Amino acid sequence: MLARIIGRKLYTKWSQSIVVDNRPGAGGNIGADIAAKSAPDGYTLFMANTTTLATSMPLYPRLPYDAVRDFAPVGLVATSLLVMIVPASLPVASVRDLIALAKARPGKIHYASAGVGTQQHLAVELFKLRAGVNIVHVAYKGGAPAVAAVASGESQLGFTGVAVSLPLIKAGKLRAIAVSTPNRSTVFPGVPSVAESGLPGFDITPRFALLAPARTPTPVIAKLNAEVALVLKLPDVIERLSLIALESKPSTPEQLGAIFKQEIAFFAKLITDAGIQAE
Repeated sequence: MLARIIGRKLYTKWSQSIVVDNRPGAGGNIGADIAAKSAPDGYTLFMANTTTLATSMPLYPRLPYDAVRDFAPVGLVATSLLVMIVPASLPVASVRDLIALAKARPGKIHYASAGVGTQQHLAVELFKLRAGVNIVHVAYKGGAPAVAAVASGESQLGFTGVAVSLPLIKAGKLRAIAVSTPNRSTVFPGVPSVAESGLPGFDITPRFALLAPARTPTPVIAKLNAEVALVLKLPDVIERLSLIALESKPSTPEQLGAIFKQEIAFFAKLITDAGIQAE
């Protein structure tokens, strides 16, 4: 959706067709590999979830591409959030309540994720480490089945994206008890962050960015960065992004490069500390 919103504006500016080529599979690595091996001429870009890309190296040491060496940063595009959810039937109204329940029932609380190594998985593993609780991971085949499992009570906890969980929250089947970003979100202004709920420093912020194949000429990268930044400042684009819980966040290529390096180091440590291995 993000690529299409930006692509339509670039088409209007350039009168140049923008084709959004969805390549799902292997945790995003199929699409990343195709983009990494494309011609470095500025005509093929990769819309990346930086967390997914940052975790690819420690999780999949035999990948056919290198997330750092094979890409050139164009710029950050948008940020989002994850929502910490529990079934409405669970007697938990806050992160502190959840920690108390998990400590009273070690190994008895199950949490759902969209799969091993996903943001949803990593967010709960960070929570486990920071809170010092013993809860059990159940990996589902995608975000929607994981959210459905929490809503039904099959699992008692999860982190999820806004789009898939909001209808169930509004319907009273799920309770949102925290958000993963350092500060509260305008989407859930009454829901505190995990950080302000007793675990300071907790931060899992989904970031989306444009990358180009390595060796794409610097002037081409600069032009792409400038044009996309202009699109991201348009009021109608900001409004459309907000409807899908995204916040416009243009950056320079250098700023994106620094953020990406920080995420690689952070998630590599988290994956090691939590003992996560790709299936």
